[in-house]
Amino acid sequence: MKIIAGEKRGHPLKAPKGKNITRPALGLVREAIFSILGDVNDWTVLDVFAGTGSLGFEALSRGAQACTFVEAHPKIVAVLKANMQSLNYESRCTLWRSKMPYGIKRYKDTGSFDLVFCDPPYDKGLLNPSLQALLKANMIDDDSTVVVEHTSREIPETPGLACFKTKKYGQTLISFLKKQASPENA
Repeated sequence: MKIIAGEKRGHPLKAPKGKNITRPALGLVREAIFSILGDVNDWTVLDVFAGTGSLGFEALSRGAQACTFVEAHPKIVAVLKANMQSLNYESRCTLWRSKMPYGIKRYKDTGSFDLVFCDPPYDKGLLNPSLQALLKANMIDDDSTVVVEHTSREIPETPGLACFKTKKYGQTLISFLKKQASPENA
């Protein structure tokens, strides 16, 4: 797996050894996501269930200012650190060792992000609780774009977020969400 565009185009990313530890976003899916997002220059990024960090590192390569990765699995954390070093992105990256969705509350009010990637393990019931936890922790604001990778069996249906676009790639769905205006502000 390699970075597909930007300053680190073609740079390989390490992945943890072993079956079913991660499910990195395919190049085709990453390219589609960034085609829809457009310019991410100077954005702050949160990559939840980061895995290899392919989405966050792709954003950094394309000009994002900084990326915070959220991951709990020790093998994956080691790979994320190795990828940060090999890309020379340590100064632009933060790593939160946290189990989603509930571990994120310890980072509450640390700030919102321009772009949030949420790519939980498929069909484990983690998608909507994780999105709700991110909202409660004030990491998503009115200007944030949330990109969710999921299957048709687990749809993002989180009060406070609305889907504005969905694309399908095989069994993978990519949904783009924005925060909904609260009733008192509508």
